[in-house]
Amino acid sequence: IFIFYIFISALNYVAAESFFDEDLPNKIYAEIIGTDYKLNNKTQSVIFHVRTRLTNNSNKSLMEIKYILHFIDKKGTEIKTVTSVYNGQGTPLSPGKNVSKLSSGQFQSDIEPDYVTAEIIEVKTEEEMPPIHIPQPDEFLYLAFSDSNLENILEKPPVKVKMWIDHSGLRDEGILTTQEDIAVFVEAFTKIKIAAQSNVMVTDNYNGLIMEFANGDHYTLTLNLYNLEYNIYGEWHIFELKDDDLFWSVMQYTTHQDQFDRNFGDISY
Repeated sequence: IFIFYIFISALNYVAAESFFDEDLPNKIYAEIIGTDYKLNNKTQSVIFHVRTRLTNNSNKSLMEIKYILHFIDKKGTEIKTVTSVYNGQGTPLSPGKNVSKLSSGQFQSDIEPDYVTAEIIEVKTEEEMPPIHIPQPDEFLYLAFSDSNLENILEKPPVKVKMWIDHSGLRDEGILTTQEDIAVFVEAFTKIKIAAQSNVMVTDNYNGLIMEFANGDHYTLTLNLYNLEYNIYGEWHIFELKDDDLFWSVMQYTTHQDQFDRNFGDISY
């Protein structure tokens, strides 16, 4: 639990015009509403937690707000800048609304900040940054990405599939190239469904595959242990999968593993 200290002197309002339409009266305000710092003299580093209220004073829904946090010491000297981003995927910031964004991290310094200010540097509207479909429970995995190659994979399968399974940094790899092997892969892959979104991630087991299609396109699927790891405008989302037993049998076969354990890896929350 972090205790936030509100500094009236640190309140800072900065406006930014939308980059999509220069004539649009699109004013965005950033207000520091809470801070917590901890200086580690041994490592000469600062651990910080800064909560910023972002207010949309425009007539457009916003998908992304990028801003800089300026960390200032007691002498008024800037000791560090950190860029933070609000991503509105799934929850666009509507006109007249505000959102609270927590930024946490660590930077090298032997001086503890006295206060912090925020500076808006970039704003993107829904027109500039259209919403991306977020995979839904019970949706087939191959239909969840709005990718034409995957949507037509049954009629036009890949010509090559590279797979890998990672064991704490030690990677076993394999490649499928024959029509028979790829047909089994396609059968297994098209059975997989989205189970649910998750916040469970591993730190040392990144599995995945790359599909190569006849038209030269490639599609990479990233797996965080056995879950889908999907990047949406720079933010990673984790989705649990189901109906994937045949798929993992194909992964085992392809990576030439004599033994296969679906429970390896340390899970961190």
